[in-house]
Amino acid sequence: MENEAQRLWKIKRLARATSSEFSNIIGLDKKGNFPSVAGETYLNTVLAELMTAQEVTDSRPTFMATEWGLENEPLAFDSFKEYLGQEGWEYFGTYAPKFFTYGKWCGGSPDSHNAMLRAVAEFKCPMNSAIHLQHLSFDTVEKFKAKKPDAYWQLLGNAVITGSATCHFVSFDKRYIHKNLQLHVLSFELPKEDAELVFTRLNQCVEWLESKAQILLERAVN
Repeated sequence: MENEAQRLWKIKRLARATSSEFSNIIGLDKKGNFPSVAGETYLNTVLAELMTAQEVTDSRPTFMATEWGLENEPLAFDSFKEYLGQEGWEYFGTYAPKFFTYGKWCGGSPDSHNAMLRAVAEFKCPMNSAIHLQHLSFDTVEKFKAKKPDAYWQLLGNAVITGSATCHFVSFDKRYIHKNLQLHVLSFELPKEDAELVFTRLNQCVEWLESKAQILLERAVN
């Protein structure tokens, strides 16, 4: 049964383009126009949520994967805090999610945020240990972006939306025998060009969704 924080989180994110799907809105179509085919497909789900007042999603993680995340993300957060040794970090886990809005149509839910340090973090606790092994190889932003574009643009989207300047990609797997391999943190300053691209796409999302919503609402009342 969901708690009050979860209920409010669902209400705030309904009918908004969220950071977890930002990789879909970054690209353009073959003619260089916004949105791309994938982007339009995703943005139509946002409009469908507006028209139905219900969540639309094709993302249905398995029960086991969901339970694994619930169990391990808090451990990842504790390990991350100990690794950095910094104060001011808030954890917005499954039982206390927080949605940061960007205008009327967009927003994001970072796993952790530090307002004092203007920093944001995303945690990945893969059920498949081989995926964590891949994450351990991410020693540059370029490699992270190339290998995990969905996670990269999600992290940048949350950074832009929360006004953060520093990003942390965190992967955690407690099953690794050697403790030094259980946690991997890739920290970097918000890349200027990609941050500007996120701003551009966010504003294009707002304009596109506002225009399409207006057409739908006019049709609905006529």
